[in-house]
Amino acid sequence: MNMDIQRKASMDARAFIHKMIAESYGWKVSDPDPDAMLGDLINLYLFDVQSSCSWMATVGFEQFSEVISKFREAVFAWQDARDQINVTVCQLVNLNEAKDEGDQLSDRESELLVGKTIDVPLGLFDLIALLAATSKMAFEPGLLGPSAHFMVIRYATADGGSFLRPFLLPAYLAESEGALSPEQQEHLLSEIIKADYAAHPEMLFDLDDF
Repeated sequence: MNMDIQRKASMDARAFIHKMIAESYGWKVSDPDPDAMLGDLINLYLFDVQSSCSWMATVGFEQFSEVISKFREAVFAWQDARDQINVTVCQLVNLNEAKDEGDQLSDRESELLVGKTIDVPLGLFDLIALLAATSKMAFEPGLLGPSAHFMVIRYATADGGSFLRPFLLPAYLAESEGALSPEQQEHLLSEIIKADYAAHPEMLFDLDDF
């Protein structure tokens, strides 16, 4: 078999498997990019407490590492990412609320998540990577690695803004290489949100579900 054909078949198969695993956990999955599934991977998440909406992506670990190294401790990256995440999440929540349960991702939702268009150059997951670049935990020895789970929890604040809480779960603690299952995510979020509420009660509200 031609090596290029064999390589493409391998990438397509890997993308398909990751899609099936994510869908089996209840995630709504857009068509994956096989080229992005090469090499080691890392899982990115954003959970919005107010709406209980959650988004995740599996991206190349090498590319993610390059981004966070380039923008490490860049104050403008944190400010820009924080502001744009707020705008993007609000748009995604509005789109989600207008849909029927079970509907697939719309083109606009995919655009807001992935970016790379004139209208949306940076998608939500690009912004999460920029946010990770300003997080000390992303550079702690032994935490960040292939198959890890980097999560951002968004708390709405009374002034209409938000508080963004990054969290990194190493692969060896997650006990899974793919996306977190709903049960894993629910348990993890519950523990983090309760701890955050105890430390910053003035920042958070609507936590009865946790």
